Amino acid sequence: MRIVGEEFDDLVARRIQEWQLTQRRRGEMPASTQEAMRRVVTLSRELGSGGSDTARHLHEATGWEIWDRRIVEEIARSAQVRMRMVESVDERAYSEIVAMVDELLGERMEQAGYRRHLAEVVLTIARLGDAIIIGRGTNWLLPDALNVRIIAPMKQRVERVALREGISESEAERLCRRSDRERAEFVRALFDKAIDDLTGYDLVINTQHLDPAAAAAVILTAVPERFG
Repeated sequence: MRIVGEEFDDLVARRIQEWQLTQRRRGEMPASTQEAMRRVVTLSRELGSGGSDTARHLHEATGWEIWDRRIVEEIARSAQVRMRMVESVDERAYSEIVAMVDELLGERMEQAGYRRHLAEVVLTIARLGDAIIIGRGTNWLLPDALNVRIIAPMKQRVERVALREGISESEAERLCRRSDRERAEFVRALFDKAIDDLTGYDLVINTQHLDPAAAAAVILTAVPERFG
């Protein structure tokens, strides 16, 4: 079901409140425990590859929060919501986030734009950890995360999208190709990177013969290796 209007605004607000509550709880933990908990998986996925379902299985296995691209983008575009989130971290953490954004983007605070706002939101989420962030080129912002790309052959993607959306395969193929083009253009415009540049990922999973649960299991095997 598509979430729109006030319902979506309420969803974003709830996620921010949940995030702030978790932030307060984590702040009461020893520093060593907090460091150990800063685990983040980014998921870049092709339409019809099963990436969103893979994220859901990861969440069920780990309890980590899913940050869907729509929620991340809404926070990044809303100055009021974004500042509520970024300012909820302590002063030292906020200073570190600002410094990291400056280093990553080569821009100062006064040059704020959507790219910087997106980076602030993503780095704030990563600061807390135990997060699954979907899309928006976040692998290029979080080199220390476990960065995963989910792909599949066009034939399988088309079949899945057609079945899920109840449309013809020709229309599903148009959707897939348009999605590929738009996502590639987004990553190129914001980060000057190719979305299929394999050096930007720790794992690339082809779901032609893997269902989302199996893809999530593959990712889970890499978590201890990546984060210790």
